[in-house]
Amino acid sequence: MGGWRIIDTLGKKVTGDITPPQGFSAEASGATLILASSYFGYPLSTTQVVSGAVVGSGIGRGESDVNWSVAGRMGVAWILTIPGAASVAAAAYGIVAVLGDTAGPVVVGALALLGSVALFLKTRREDASDSELNELKAVPA
Repeated sequence: MGGWRIIDTLGKKVTGDITPPQGFSAEASGATLILASSYFGYPLSTTQVVSGAVVGSGIGRGESDVNWSVAGRMGVAWILTIPGAASVAAAAYGIVAVLGDTAGPVVVGALALLGSVALFLKTRREDASDSELNELKAVPA
């Protein structure tokens, strides 16, 4: 639902514009960590790994190249992810336990759909402007 916002944040707001060597180092280190984690059986969030790799590549360019307020907000979001997901799962289980195995999943699915649509509509209000899109088109390939 918010994929382009994540790409925009990682590509422009965490470390400024990412250069090709910086992007390569972030992706290579992220892929290495994900593969090693898979080999040893450790669960992790690939989004968090890549986000950390982008911050690391920004540190490699120079500490002033990292927007620490954005990185700090990402860190807070990471900390809140596990208890937040646990709370939503507990609420979903509670709804299914009260309404039963037939109506419960339908209600939980409907609530999830409504929440997804609300988030989608919220992100649509914050789309790139026409001038930003024209700037992207003017960049030589």
